[in-house]
Amino acid sequence: MFKYLNSLSGRLIFWYAGVFALCFVAVFVGFYPAIHSAIHLWTDRELKAEANEFREVYAKSGVSGLTELLRQEEREEKGRLLARIIDETNRIIFEIAPGQLAQVHVDDKLMEKARSGLEVGETIDLPDAYDMCVLYTPVQDDLIVQIGLTLQEHELWMKKLSEGVLTAALVALLLSVIAGGFLVRRTLSPLQRMAQTASEISGRSLGQRMPVSGRGDEVDQLALAFNKMLERIDRLVQGLRHVTDTLAHDLRTPITGIRGIAEITLRVPREPEAYRMTLHRIIEQLDRLSSQFTAILDVSEAEAGVLALQYEKVSLDDLARDVLETFQPVALDKAVRLEGAITPGMIITGDRGRLFQALANLLDNALKYTAAGCRVRLSIEPDRRGAGTIVSVADGGVGIAEEDLPHIFERYYRGDENRSGPGAGLGLPLVQGVVEAHGGKVTVESELGKGSTFRVLLPRDMKP
Repeated sequence: MFKYLNSLSGRLIFWYAGVFALCFVAVFVGFYPAIHSAIHLWTDRELKAEANEFREVYAKSGVSGLTELLRQEEREEKGRLLARIIDETNRIIFEIAPGQLAQVHVDDKLMEKARSGLEVGETIDLPDAYDMCVLYTPVQDDLIVQIGLTLQEHELWMKKLSEGVLTAALVALLLSVIAGGFLVRRTLSPLQRMAQTASEISGRSLGQRMPVSGRGDEVDQLALAFNKMLERIDRLVQGLRHVTDTLAHDLRTPITGIRGIAEITLRVPREPEAYRMTLHRIIEQLDRLSSQFTAILDVSEAEAGVLALQYEKVSLDDLARDVLETFQPVALDKAVRLEGAITPGMIITGDRGRLFQALANLLDNALKYTAAGCRVRLSIEPDRRGAGTIVSVADGGVGIAEEDLPHIFERYYRGDENRSGPGAGLGLPLVQGVVEAHGGKVTVESELGKGSTFRVLLPRDMKP
């Protein structure tokens, strides 16, 4: 029992029943005094109507007619009626006071008010009996009629009403618990399925997803958010596995080469210059290894959507000039014309270092596969649709085959035209990861023998 109450279903049903009972009690407590007061008012009106009748009968038949009417009323009320006729000397000349009603005395203060021509009344709480409404009404010849009526019937009716309401409340509470349990179970069943699915998910089953009903309610929103989290975790895990596999595969060869260089150098004594040259070769290999290791980590973070960005206001024309100055010597060395067409005043929010890295990779690829005498052009302009800024890198290089275009942003993918050239196939995946981390998009248009154009759309106001 306590285990069930500690569950979410049990607590919801308990609170549902408790709130229902509290509301019912509040309504009943509010209505009960109102009904009780209404009964008193109704009794007062009944007594006043009787008083009017007394005056009419006295005017027609005198005291004898009035006493006969009071005896008739007493027979009808069956012991509930108190009646007294009091003369001008405050002497009781007629009385009907059965049983405990004889305990009700004549109130002198109310008598004074009645003799002034007012109808006055009071409610008396009889010991071991029901309440009584008493009215003092003046008639002709300075006579006062004291008439009282017990609230026995009304109290019994109120008692039956309370018992009926209590019975109905218990039945309604029971039905509310049953209905609440059904509704709670129906509402929480998707959460229970989600909890079961979550408990079944492990590192080997991240492909599972939470069930979505399609109703678009809060449970579906939770399931969708959980599924997005699972997708991100899955990407992180896959990225981690890919990194470990890549490190194990791609770093084994250069490390083996470095070890081989060192072993060969140590086999026989050599001149100091030979040792110096060996150390230079080892440093070059280690620098290349470090660059490749950094590139693998950057691409993995970008593909997993966790690439760290340092947000600031970035002037794209300043950034473009820095990139062009960096690669200008490379272009001159290859006899390639490196041009820039930059719209001034283009400012976005982003990570300047990562954006420089992305543009540098695009220019490096363009210069790498562009023949001497051709042109590489970097352009920056506002998007005509107002979506942000367009950064384009166009070259007159070898181009990309149509069947390779869907794969060029995949890690380590290199088209047939590029397999013999330098590079590890990590530059374009990193470009895509950096652009998407900034909320942008990168596309490419290319044709074999005519060059390629990479276009990057960056939003103007990227929110961290």
